[in-house]
Amino acid sequence: MRFTSSLLALSALAACAMIGSATLDKGSRAHAANSCSTSGTWRETQREGGACCMPDHFHTGAGSGATKAAAMRDAEGNWAGLVDFEYGSAFRHFSMAHGKTVSCSQSGGWSCSVEARPCRRG
Repeated sequence: MRFTSSLLALSALAACAMIGSATLDKGSRAHAANSCSTSGTWRETQREGGACCMPDHFHTGAGSGATKAAAMRDAEGNWAGLVDFEYGSAFRHFSMAHGKTVSCSQSGGWSCSVEARPCRRG
């Protein structure tokens, strides 16, 4: 009996979900198609090309090294570490990030800073 009641409750929920999605207006359907709601983070993501990106949330990373390339690797690694900690490994790839800005300077050694919006494959 308990199994039948649970089955009926699940069927009712599924019917309500289908009715609700059928009544979405054109703008809401477009938003749903462009969202990446399965991101697993508490922040909203949106589809941008083949990626799911955070629309307005930037992270920064800073690094230093004997060469410009080493300083960039350090800055990107620091950015990736913070993003991985906060959102998980799917978002940690700086190569997938959007809205990137990079700034480097040399004074003895090199120092670089990066800023970008985290994205994942989507």
